[in-house]
Amino acid sequence: MPENPLILSLKRSVTTSFGSSCEASFILSIIQILEIIASLDINSRSGGIADLIVLLFKCIVLCLLRLLYYIFGILNCYALIYCGTFGVPYKEGCRRFLELKVGIFIDVLFSSNILVIFIIFLSISIEIKVKIIIFIMV
Repeated sequence: MPENPLILSLKRSVTTSFGSSCEASFILSIIQILEIIASLDINSRSGGIADLIVLLFKCIVLCLLRLLYYIFGILNCYALIYCGTFGVPYKEGCRRFLELKVGIFIDVLFSSNILVIFIIFLSISIEIKVKIIIFIMV
């Protein structure tokens, strides 16, 4: 282990990994700009069905942009930790973080038999629904 790992990490963060920090911030700022553009109010309201469709579309777009903002915020946090600690580029930090999280998710999914329990409950509920429909029809 290096003598001063914190100082080495700080040095990498402000020198070789500074571009990675800028790239992460740039992605978040683009998402925020798109969110601001989507939230602008258009003053051509006629009160018809077209306005309702536009408002619904704006709501969906704003929700998706907010979701992307939170996902990239979490991803950036951990990817930049990889960048500062190991001196890897931003995309490599993202890849390592996602590889770790997806591996843990798959391990939890199959080791705790969540999938098997879900399939059992799903088949039982379908069987009950079919029996109710048959009982009603008869």
